[in-house]
Amino acid sequence: MSQDRPPVTGIKVSDFGPIVQADVDLRPLTVFVGPSNTGKSYLAMLVYALHRFATGSRTGFGLPFEGLMRSHMDDHTSAITDEEADALEAWMMGALASDRLDGFVPLPDPIASLIRPLLANPQSIGERLDAEIASCLGFADTKAVVRHGSTDRTTVLVQTRLSSLNLDSQYVYYYYSRGASPILLGHIPEAVSLKALGRQIPYLQQMRYLLRHRSSSGRALAVLADAVFPYTVGVFGSRAYYLPADRTGIMHAHSIVVRSLIGQASHAGLREQVELPMFSSVVADFLSQLIDLPSRKTGQLLGRLDQHLEVDLLGGSVHARKSESNYPLFSYQPRGWTNQLSLMNASSMVSELAPVVLYLRYVVQRDDVLIIEEPESHLHPAMQVKLARLLAKVVNAGVRLIITTHSETFLEALGNLVGLDNIPSEERHGIAGSDSVLSSKDVGVWLFSPDKQAGGSVVEEIKLDDESGAFPARYDKVNEKLYNDWAKIYGRRQQLTET
Repeated sequence: MSQDRPPVTGIKVSDFGPIVQADVDLRPLTVFVGPSNTGKSYLAMLVYALHRFATGSRTGFGLPFEGLMRSHMDDHTSAITDEEADALEAWMMGALASDRLDGFVPLPDPIASLIRPLLANPQSIGERLDAEIASCLGFADTKAVVRHGSTDRTTVLVQTRLSSLNLDSQYVYYYYSRGASPILLGHIPEAVSLKALGRQIPYLQQMRYLLRHRSSSGRALAVLADAVFPYTVGVFGSRAYYLPADRTGIMHAHSIVVRSLIGQASHAGLREQVELPMFSSVVADFLSQLIDLPSRKTGQLLGRLDQHLEVDLLGGSVHARKSESNYPLFSYQPRGWTNQLSLMNASSMVSELAPVVLYLRYVVQRDDVLIIEEPESHLHPAMQVKLARLLAKVVNAGVRLIITTHSETFLEALGNLVGLDNIPSEERHGIAGSDSVLSSKDVGVWLFSPDKQAGGSVVEEIKLDDESGAFPARYDKVNEKLYNDWAKIYGRRQQLTET
């Protein structure tokens, strides 16, 4: 994690989809576990929507404040004086000259004071956040997000620890179900020093001319606000990528899907009505990234963890290349083979893990967030253990992971890796997983449980049990019931034998 990255970001949710209440700290490794239809994917997609909103990445809505300024320019035409413009330009040029644009660049107080009003009063961008959330969940609007039975509203609170002064930045998003517009409220304590995302400063340089035009200087402030906003929302200021639960099917069918869409689009003018399928932003982003993969350069930032995954689990290598028609093709080459197989002809385990390999190789970098739904799908329990250790290495390499899972084996493997942290490194020899140790501070496991009385699910953190070495996800209750059922079956058989 970048040293400038705020260490703690929490998200609180009420009446959101199936979720009655959730209060989650987003750690370097965050795990959502629980029965189906309890809101794990809803919360994971909400997190993804907040990343897209804060960074403007892969979104049709753009960065929050600049887009707002284009339609509300007159409200801020007198927001900056000539002296303030000089100070802002001097700070910007100094930041560019320092060549330290990887993390966040501190803003002098006079510059920070120019944009505090925008950051603290972002009500007008609430509708854009509303649209982003609906898009990621695949809804036409967020009315469908309000939990069934709720009479008031959905609430989402993002809270970020910005300093050692125990002061928090807060952004609260409300959706009212009774036809009212969504609301976004912000609070940043005056004692907190603001910082700008370095990679956006070169874009701000392109806006220098706006500083000299009083009628457009407000837009320059909005561009700066967009550079600071990711800092105020903590980890949501990082790039995020999402591997959906149905990624195997998408990997198999992506060429057919895209060709179908192109075919329908090319004939749209010849038909009275063309019904095109609507993808959620999660699926649309995944499809887009698959198509773009062969054009990307192979990354080296994660210590070639993609190859570890291939060697330790897949028993072969995954490949992405462009066809003669410039379309991406994905294949698998078993170890020792000279020929490659289409992923459609590979095992379900290979198809399931191929996107993880490719994203680690071509897409994900340090400080990014990778959301994976059910990474253990189609894996034998022994392979689930190996996968847990490899994903722990990904976390230790600086990538933040959010994982949804139904696997007790996967959780127990993570528990062992956390438990190893209590043993000095020189005493870990001979213990499996000693090269993939996880700090307990870096891991958060959250249990989604149905609550019949509340009419939805509640979310609580579960800590590692020192005696059992497992996160108590209540799988034992299922096993206990199965044992009791077997006792009844055995007893009934004995009765029948005796008679």
